[in-house]
Amino acid sequence: MSAARAGRLDEGRGLLEAALAAAPSDRGTLADLVVVLSWAGRDREALARFDSLGEAAAPAYAIAAAAVSARRTGQAARAVRLYQAAIAGGERSTETRIGL
Repeated sequence: MSAARAGRLDEGRGLLEAALAAAPSDRGTLADLVVVLSWAGRDREALARFDSLGEAAAPAYAIAAAAVSARRTGQAARAVRLYQAAIAGGERSTETRIGL
């Protein structure tokens, strides 16, 4: 995640995908990948990865990232539901509250 946080989204995505390939059941890595894909504007891919993670197992920050991607792909009802779930799960970022 540090590469992605530093703005090197492709590098961060590659590192997370490699980590996930080495440990496919690592849900934390998958959640981080959802976030990085959303940051990179790869919204459909972010949502596909989020769907494989499953909303019930996702941390609030990944749900919030999926909400952003849902909004940007025109899935307004899904975005609202995900924003609400992220907030209920403890996500308190300004972007999440504005998105809702």
